[in-house]
Amino acid sequence: MEVSRATHPVERLSGRRGLLIGLGLGVVLTAGGMALLSRAPVRQAALPNGAALGAAVLLIYAVLVLLFSDFLHPITILVALPFSIGGAILGLLFAQKELGLFALIGIVLLMGLVTKNSILLVDYAVMNQREGKSVRQAVFDSGIARLRPILMTTIAMITGMLPIALGLGAGSEVRSPMAIAVIGGLTTSTLLTVVVVPVIFTYIEYVQNQVFRPVLKHATERRAQDDTLVEDPQLTGTSREIDRN
Repeated sequence: MEVSRATHPVERLSGRRGLLIGLGLGVVLTAGGMALLSRAPVRQAALPNGAALGAAVLLIYAVLVLLFSDFLHPITILVALPFSIGGAILGLLFAQKELGLFALIGIVLLMGLVTKNSILLVDYAVMNQREGKSVRQAVFDSGIARLRPILMTTIAMITGMLPIALGLGAGSEVRSPMAIAVIGGLTTSTLLTVVVVPVIFTYIEYVQNQVFRPVLKHATERRAQDDTLVEDPQLTGTSREIDRN
């Protein structure tokens, strides 16, 4: 082992002497051997995570469109996403944690967890409508039937995140913001999803019944008439004579 003079200046961070080494995440080795994260590289990492957040929302919407064969009901499901982000930020404020890299990872993780509750409600409501129930009755039955599985899965997820949020175990203090963001987002989104998503579902159904379905019905009838005229030449000639007169 060869000992030489240090080429990097020794700086002070929070009253401790430390050496900044270039690992891409701004890791600082203090005199006591503790590894800390500087704030500047974490802020620089917020931009890629913001792009990942937007890409996650777009991919979720695309998958939901394919599953429901509809462009409006996926919007009802995605309504729960702002509730989860607000809950994650409130959880970080309450726990006095920074909105750093691990917290942003937790928020991206929330995108898939939160939509699960909305999918359960919307899917069961659509199934009830296919059975001939009204929109109001379908929403009520969906809330009653899906409340228990929503609460069970949410409580299980929060319980599994508690040890990390409390900082138990080696290295859990670094991952604590991620768990706190997930717990806060799941709590607020679950409480608000059960109330808000059924209301948005009724408005979406109203828009479909009043705007989109009449337009599609008129287009379908017009196309059926055109196909009939193409298949029967006599009707085509008769229609031309009527137009001339």
